[in-house]
Amino acid sequence: MYIKNLSVENFKSFKGFNDLKFLHPKITKAHLELDFDIDTVRYDNINVVLGNNSTGKTAFLKAIALSTLGPGVSQLNIDPFMWVRRSRNSDHNVGYLKAFFESNQQDHINYARVESEIEVRIDQGSRDTISWIHPQTKSWHPVFEDDPEAMFLVGYGASRTVELPEKFDSISRESSEFIRINKIRSLFEETYQLVPLDAWLPNMRKDNPGRYTQIVGLLSKITGTGHFQFTGEIEDDQYIFEKEGNLIPFKALSDGYRAFLGWIGDLLYHIEQSCPSGKKLVDNEGIVLIDEIDLHLHPAWQMKILPLLAEALPNIQFFVTTHSPLVVGSIEWQNIIYLNTDEENCSFPVRDKRNTYGLDTDQILVSDLFGLKSTRNDDVADKLRILSFKASTGDSAARKELMTLMTKGGKL
Repeated sequence: MYIKNLSVENFKSFKGFNDLKFLHPKITKAHLELDFDIDTVRYDNINVVLGNNSTGKTAFLKAIALSTLGPGVSQLNIDPFMWVRRSRNSDHNVGYLKAFFESNQQDHINYARVESEIEVRIDQGSRDTISWIHPQTKSWHPVFEDDPEAMFLVGYGASRTVELPEKFDSISRESSEFIRINKIRSLFEETYQLVPLDAWLPNMRKDNPGRYTQIVGLLSKITGTGHFQFTGEIEDDQYIFEKEGNLIPFKALSDGYRAFLGWIGDLLYHIEQSCPSGKKLVDNEGIVLIDEIDLHLHPAWQMKILPLLAEALPNIQFFVTTHSPLVVGSIEWQNIIYLNTDEENCSFPVRDKRNTYGLDTDQILVSDLFGLKSTRNDDVADKLRILSFKASTGDSAARKELMTLMTKGGKL
């Protein structure tokens, strides 16, 4: 299932917006032309949310997650803390989320178009209640079933920690009140821990070698070249990774590598669990939400992460947030949703049709997407302006100092 559009009213920092369209792997040329005024896009499965801190990037992902749970939100065991937008100038005590989805065979329903409508209402103090209000529930029956294939959804918050393999208990997770909520719990609870790679992949190697080979292939594609590579070998109950002849156990990798491989391992676990029998993992369909995808990633990796994900998992619809101009430079304007704010500090989504693909970081940072006046230190920028003026009047010493400061830096 893919989300096609979303409307929001009085949710978190959003006063309201209607019918925001998204890219997804099944989008047709006709809809690209109608909704985006284009006939092709490089990555049709990537949606990137940008914005300053407190503009609601994480809330945006949460709105998608809640909408994709459908009537399953009635079983939500996550605390809805101040989800309705509070304002001194408003007496609104209710918010709404409305979304439209396109289903696929994997969802096991006979409805091509699936709708979701959710109400969030202020209850007491900072606590709110959430409920399903759409009249149609029949199309959502699979969301209540244990079948992991239907309505596939996984979400990752910015605080991504992996559970220790020796403490991982798959049975306790599967016996929770509502299994699907656990797949997005990381978005709502900072302390929720992800499934460790070495808690499930070793058994896959002997129980289903075909899928094991697919998983290793996907892991290699997503990590890309020039990084620690998965060897498949285990030492002291830890997977070993290799780079330039150096063998490193998982726990000895840097925090950045472990954080990245942690959520990738969890994602591949859920993809394997939800993929129908006889279907290749790369063909699995669904929605994945990732908050701050650039977290802990080296700049070289930030430039490649979205293309790597898009090409390794072309049938997954990704929604990610980022603060990285390097991530932004790897995609086109159609992939970007920018959260702006009005005079009441309410957020609203904007699509800027100016191209970003291939621009350098300075060009992106001084664009409206990031809004910096300069990428230089303020004192240096002021000095450059003074020297530029002096150089324009014929001051040769100022011209020489200007060129030195621009190219080599220096003391002020």
